[in-house]
Amino acid sequence: MKRNPNNLAPQIWARIIRLVQRTGRETAEHLRAHDLTLPQLDVLTKIMSGSGVTQQQIADQLGTTKGNVSQVISRLETDGFVTRSADGASNRLSLTRAGRLVMLAVIPEHDAFITKRLAVLSADEQQQLFLLFEKIEVSLQ
Repeated sequence: MKRNPNNLAPQIWARIIRLVQRTGRETAEHLRAHDLTLPQLDVLTKIMSGSGVTQQQIADQLGTTKGNVSQVISRLETDGFVTRSADGASNRLSLTRAGRLVMLAVIPEHDAFITKRLAVLSADEQQQLFLLFEKIEVSLQ
């Protein structure tokens, strides 16, 4: 069965998947220098932006399960980057001093790493791409 050559959707979808896989590998290599994974960075970023957040709030923001977040947090807690404090049936999360220090080191490097990868696009193209991805993301909810 031949595909319709005028329908670019399958090609666009395949290219998005390839880019996500490649950039995911590159990001993982970059974060390895700080002994972090991308899920750990995602969780640390959410805690940093809202100290006292709950595991459920982070799971909702990241589009994953509370169980997955709990596993990541357990590792971050073992590494001394996060503390949990009971608040009724929930755990409130905060960065430790070590967590804040690692984020102060990682965030500028990570942002520079991403900026370098997207430098091939002009500011207008980056804005357009952002809006297009946002449109697709909203349609998938």
